[in-house]
Amino acid sequence: MSDTNTTTNTSYITVRRAAELAGVSYWTIRKWIKKGRLQAKQRGGERGHLLIDTTSLIALLEQTINE
Repeated sequence: MSDTNTTTNTSYITVRRAAELAGVSYWTIRKWIKKGRLQAKQRGGERGHLLIDTTSLIALLEQTINE
C-alpha cells in the first residue's frame, strides 16, 4: 500500500541568515522580497519577523549563478 498523501517540508530562515548564506546585505534580501524575487512569510502578524523560504533562496541563487 503506497501513501499518495505527500507533504511538503518547507523550511524557513531569517533575513539575516539568508543574507549571510547569499553573501549579500540584509537590505538586498529585503529588496528581493519586495520585488517578489524571494518568497517570505511574516511571523507574528504585521510587525513580526520575515522568514525566507529556503527553497526560494536556493532557486534565486541558482538563477543568479546561471546568468
